[in-house]
Amino acid sequence: MDSQFDDLLGDSEPVTEIEPAPHGRDFSLKPGDVHEVERGVTVAWLCQAFTMPRRQVEAKLTGCPAMRTMKRGMKVYDLRVAAAYLVKPTLDIATYIKNLDPKDLPERLKREFWAAKLAEQRWRRQAGELWASEDVIAVFGEVFKLIKNKSQLWADAIDAVELMSDPQREALSDLVNDLMGQIFKMVEDLESGSTTAAQIAEADDDTEEVD
Repeated sequence: MDSQFDDLLGDSEPVTEIEPAPHGRDFSLKPGDVHEVERGVTVAWLCQAFTMPRRQVEAKLTGCPAMRTMKRGMKVYDLRVAAAYLVKPTLDIATYIKNLDPKDLPERLKREFWAAKLAEQRWRRQAGELWASEDVIAVFGEVFKLIKNKSQLWADAIDAVELMSDPQREALSDLVNDLMGQIFKMVEDLESGSTTAAQIAEADDDTEEVD
């Protein structure tokens, strides 16, 4: 009877566990042996690689996901993932936070991040370091107005000393008018909001996800 079922089901091959990278006397970090770590590493391997006592490694690996667990309960870790738990970052925290993308933050921290950003912006505005968009546009408007008034007098000023012919004066006037047209278009674009979106829009998007 058994042989009949064996014929129907076929031979079942025993499941072979993938052994982790060797450690102990076989432990090696030579370039030719580095491929071994792709199989995963054990706590014992990490203890030797990072020269840490076992208790310290196990404490630091709390929360670190394992690649798999062997039959006898031994956990096997991805070296790249485990290293992030074992090695203290040497980067400058202030620089890291400055360049941090808020979308990479956990949901519970996004609201705090934007609250801190908005508080910083209010402080900088009161200190005169941050200008509102309408104030910037108003200043640009005054500067462009000055350029317009001065440049339109160039042809008359040069004509007064008889240094230009009529065709030259017309060519200069055309150049001035072209410049004024470009400046006017730039002001229009600023006023119509065709610039970078306000940061508050990003904050609203992120906080809606949190809610």
